[in-house]
Amino acid sequence: PRPVTSSDLQQADEVQARSQGFLTRLPLGVHPTAAQVYEYVHCRDKKVSLATVYRNLNLLAEEGDILAIETSTGRHYDYRTDDHEHMVCVQCGAMMDVTVPYDASLDQVASEATGFAAVRHRIFFEGVCPDCARSTEG
Repeated sequence: PRPVTSSDLQQADEVQARSQGFLTRLPLGVHPTAAQVYEYVHCRDKKVSLATVYRNLNLLAEEGDILAIETSTGRHYDYRTDDHEHMVCVQCGAMMDVTVPYDASLDQVASEATGFAAVRHRIFFEGVCPDCARSTEG
């Protein structure tokens, strides 16, 4: 492989700045997939490729700047990194934030059942969103 140049580093910094910028411009409560982020970014900056979006989303998730959430509909991203849970629609894949009180006793129950030393847990709710519920009613 060729040596990394200062031009490479500058370009990488520009890409990272763009990737952090496009996530913060998405509306709060949105949990996009990489493809949705790409559509949003690419119409604003034609230089950004899908591979760049995937690479930067994964990097931001690894660094703890965003959350990567695995669901039955694929991987979604969330730039809200505080403690909160998620509700996902089992029909259309819509996702939203849910704030519920943290129940530390669940860590103890899981530890006793498995022998693991549980340090935290996350709860993932599944259900049918209001839009899907309305569409099945009529």
